[in-house]
Amino acid sequence: MIATNLEFLMTREGINPTILSERTGIPQPTVHRIASGESKDPRTSTVKPLAEYFGFTVADLKERDLVAEAAGVLEKKIPQHKAITPQEQALLELFREVTDEQKASVVRTLEAQKQDNERLWKELSKVMKMRK
Repeated sequence: MIATNLEFLMTREGINPTILSERTGIPQPTVHRIASGESKDPRTSTVKPLAEYFGFTVADLKERDLVAEAAGVLEKKIPQHKAITPQEQALLELFREVTDEQKASVVRTLEAQKQDNERLWKELSKVMKMRK
């Protein structure tokens, strides 16, 4: 379970064993052996910095199925009856090709645009009520 969880978390964060090693102080070959499943039962002292980096406990990494849990959360967030449009699919494919910093910038821009739109609709509603 730990190998699958570690691979999932690295993929989710957009990092590889080398980057995780640099950020946790765990040697890169050790991170690679754990993530590849070569190391079946790594020491708690080795797993702890990895788990903490991702905001989990050692038990979480060793025992929980984080992939299945994430899929369950995703299913709850995205209604099954609503298919992804071709435009949404194209956007998702482009989004996957950019850096984390670029993704964050896009999200901030979209959130700001949404807030602006909400503000404009409120103002428009007020104007329309005043005209009645």
